Amino acid sequence: MTLQATRTITLVNPVAPAPTDDRVRQRPAITRLQGLRLGLLDNGKANADHLLQMLSADLQRDLGTTLAVQGRKPHPSIAAAREQLAELARDADFVVSAMAD
Repeated sequence: MTLQATRTITLVNPVAPAPTDDRVRQRPAITRLQGLRLGLLDNGKANADHLLQMLSADLQRDLGTTLAVQGRKPHPSIAAAREQLAELARDADFVVSAMAD
Protein backbone atom coordinates (compact mmCIF):
# COMPACT_ATOMS: atom_id res chain seq x y z
CA MET A 1 0.00 0.00 0.00
CA THR A 2 1.34 3.43 -0.96
CA LEU A 3 0.40 6.54 1.02
CA GLN A 4 0.16 9.89 -0.69
CA ALA A 5 0.26 13.28 0.97
CA THR A 6 -3.03 15.10 0.67
CA ARG A 7 -1.92 18.45 2.06
CA THR A 8 1.18 20.41 2.93
CA ILE A 9 2.05 21.60 6.43
CA THR A 10 4.46 24.50 6.69
CA LEU A 11 6.53 24.75 9.87
CA VAL A 12 7.92 28.12 10.92
CA ASN A 13 10.86 28.38 13.29
CA PRO A 14 10.17 31.40 15.58
CA VAL A 15 13.81 31.74 16.63
CA ALA A 16 15.52 34.63 14.91
CA PRO A 17 19.21 34.35 14.12
CA ALA A 18 21.54 36.54 16.14
CA PRO A 19 22.24 39.89 14.47
CA THR A 20 25.58 39.98 12.71
CA ASP A 21 25.83 43.73 12.28
CA ASP A 22 26.56 46.61 14.65
CA ARG A 23 23.02 46.73 16.14
CA VAL A 24 24.18 44.66 19.08
CA ARG A 25 27.10 45.87 21.10
CA GLN A 26 28.34 44.31 24.29
CA ARG A 27 28.17 46.80 27.12
CA PRO A 28 29.33 46.50 30.72
CA ALA A 29 26.77 45.11 33.15
CA ILE A 30 24.63 47.70 34.92
CA THR A 31 25.36 47.72 38.65
CA ARG A 32 23.09 50.62 39.66
CA LEU A 33 20.04 52.36 38.20
CA GLN A 34 20.26 55.70 40.01
CA GLY A 35 20.40 58.47 37.43
CA LEU A 36 20.23 56.19 34.40
CA ARG A 37 17.99 56.91 31.40
CA LEU A 38 15.24 54.33 30.90
CA GLY A 39 13.96 53.23 27.50
CA LEU A 40 10.69 51.35 27.11
CA LEU A 41 9.69 49.15 24.20
CA ASP A 42 6.11 47.90 24.14
CA ASN A 43 5.83 44.78 21.99
CA GLY A 44 2.32 45.68 20.83
CA LYS A 45 0.36 43.16 22.88
CA ALA A 46 -2.68 44.20 24.89
CA ASN A 47 -1.82 45.68 28.30
CA ALA A 48 1.93 45.82 27.69
CA ASP A 49 1.66 49.62 27.83
CA HIS A 50 0.05 49.43 31.29
CA LEU A 51 2.72 47.05 32.57
CA LEU A 52 5.50 49.33 31.29
CA GLN A 53 3.88 52.45 32.74
CA MET A 54 3.68 50.87 36.19
CA LEU A 55 7.25 49.59 35.98
CA SER A 56 8.51 52.96 34.76
CA ALA A 57 6.77 54.82 37.60
CA ASP A 58 8.28 52.43 40.17
CA LEU A 59 11.78 52.67 38.67
CA GLN A 60 11.64 56.47 38.62
CA ARG A 61 10.20 56.79 42.12
CA ASP A 62 12.21 54.09 43.89
CA LEU A 63 15.48 53.96 41.98
CA GLY A 64 15.90 57.43 40.51
CA THR A 65 15.80 56.56 36.82
CA THR A 66 14.58 58.99 34.18
CA LEU A 67 12.22 57.99 31.37
CA ALA A 68 14.16 58.98 28.26
CA VAL A 69 12.39 57.28 25.37
CA GLN A 70 9.49 54.95 24.79
CA GLY A 71 8.22 53.17 21.74
CA ARG A 72 5.69 50.62 20.60
CA LYS A 73 6.09 47.96 17.96
CA PRO A 74 3.29 47.96 15.38
CA HIS A 75 2.56 44.27 15.98
CA PRO A 76 3.94 41.61 18.36
CA SER A 77 5.22 39.44 15.51
CA ILE A 78 7.04 42.27 13.70
CA ALA A 79 10.53 43.32 14.76
CA ALA A 80 11.08 46.87 15.92
CA ALA A 81 12.21 49.22 13.16
CA ARG A 82 15.92 49.97 12.91
CA GLU A 83 15.19 53.65 13.57
CA GLN A 84 13.31 52.75 16.74
CA LEU A 85 16.15 50.54 17.95
CA ALA A 86 18.68 53.25 17.11
CA GLU A 87 16.71 55.80 19.13
CA LEU A 88 16.58 53.46 22.12
CA ALA A 89 20.32 52.76 21.86
CA ARG A 90 21.14 56.45 21.53
CA ASP A 91 18.84 57.92 24.20
CA ALA A 92 18.60 55.21 26.89
CA ASP A 93 21.15 53.63 29.19
CA PHE A 94 18.98 50.53 29.56
CA VAL A 95 15.79 49.28 27.91
CA VAL A 96 12.88 47.25 29.23
CA SER A 97 10.78 45.48 26.65
CA ALA A 98 7.48 44.03 27.82
CA MET A 99 4.69 41.85 26.66
CA ALA A 100 1.35 41.23 28.31
CA ASP A 101 -2.16 40.06 27.62
